[in-house]
Amino acid sequence: MDFEQAIRILKEAKGDPAQLCLASVDLLLAGHPPDEEREKVRTALEVAAVPHWFDEKILAALLDSPLATDAEALAARLRRLPVVEPFPARGPGAANVHESTRLALRARMKAESPERLHALSARARACFAGDTAPHARIEALYHRFTAEPDAAAWECSTLAEEWDNAGRYEALLGLGVVLDELLQEGLPEGLVRGMALYCLARIRFHYQPLEITAEQARAGLEEYQRSGNDWLIALSQELLGDVLLAQGDLPHALDSYWAGLDIRKRLAQADPSNTTAQRNVSVSHEKVGEVLYAQGDLAGALAEYRASLAIAERLTAQDPANAGWQRDLSVSHEKIGDVLRDQSDLAGALAEYRASLTIRERLTAQDPANAQWQTDLARSCGTVAEALLALPEGDRAEARRLVARGLERMESLAQAYPPTPYQQQVRARLEALREQAG
Repeated sequence: MDFEQAIRILKEAKGDPAQLCLASVDLLLAGHPPDEEREKVRTALEVAAVPHWFDEKILAALLDSPLATDAEALAARLRRLPVVEPFPARGPGAANVHESTRLALRARMKAESPERLHALSARARACFAGDTAPHARIEALYHRFTAEPDAAAWECSTLAEEWDNAGRYEALLGLGVVLDELLQEGLPEGLVRGMALYCLARIRFHYQPLEITAEQARAGLEEYQRSGNDWLIALSQELLGDVLLAQGDLPHALDSYWAGLDIRKRLAQADPSNTTAQRNVSVSHEKVGEVLYAQGDLAGALAEYRASLAIAERLTAQDPANAGWQRDLSVSHEKIGDVLRDQSDLAGALAEYRASLTIRERLTAQDPANAQWQTDLARSCGTVAEALLALPEGDRAEARRLVARGLERMESLAQAYPPTPYQQQVRARLEALREQAG
């Protein structure tokens, strides 16, 4: 290819990122038979940009016949393009189209051939179906948001809750990256966009707190309000309350929590046998109690915490094996203990803290890999130790053992995972108690 021909190809791209990418195929294959070979590679490149990575098997599943039979040769061609790089994290031979190029090609296909992107996304999802590795589940969900957006929204909620309950921090962060990409690309308004916004905001609130604002939480609430789903609106009101509380805006946080509690009470009364609805009411009582506690209304906070505890006790009596409900019960005991401590009922506080510790010991024995529960246990070690140190007749030796045990748990977690703000807070408290216990 001479210089003038190269300039002509680049000019025809007109500065469009997707067109420039496809033009690179023409430049690379300039010495080959003019049309057929270039068109095959261009098609393969567009297809390879649909998933986050590809190999011969994935490429063959996405290409139509007869190109699918040439998947191995086409994958080799793609790997020589300047916009494609190896992706060894996904296995030998895996590669990916550079992010900016991949997104540009996807955007072009979405604008010009949405049915094609829909069909390719359905095929891509099938490639990862059945693979339980977190990265594969995220990739399958990513494609389902294009192929089946409503179903993907509910799957996303379930997956985020599963990993949050299991303390799978790295998997949640990976899910957050994909959700951010999908939101930037554009999702249907209402339920689908609302769920993506909610899950992303929740992940950022817990694991990337500097990246979530009240405005983002409100955006999710507005999408849910468009959907008209009361359950989701209450969920989003709770998240907004969490963000506002973390930012110190107690009055507006309380407004959000009250709004969520009112909706949840109505839903629970309409379906008394729905244990999820009952549990949601318990959580909302706890959230309201947190704000009242922060405002210094100890009597009001204690009433809300006891209301939450009563529901948690009923639920765990119905299903003692439900680990999530057991954790709720442990949280209620701890919060009641905090109020009793501040009311100078140190013996009552210690009893509540020990009840929480007992539950958390049982949970961590069931699932030692759950980082959330390990952190909860370390926290309980600290609360019991602190109560013992505050009591005139408290056992200081037991307090020292509990602090050492909690710090040992936190050290193990720090070696396995990047520390979350919650873990940093628990560790700092334990280190301060170690100094106090002597």
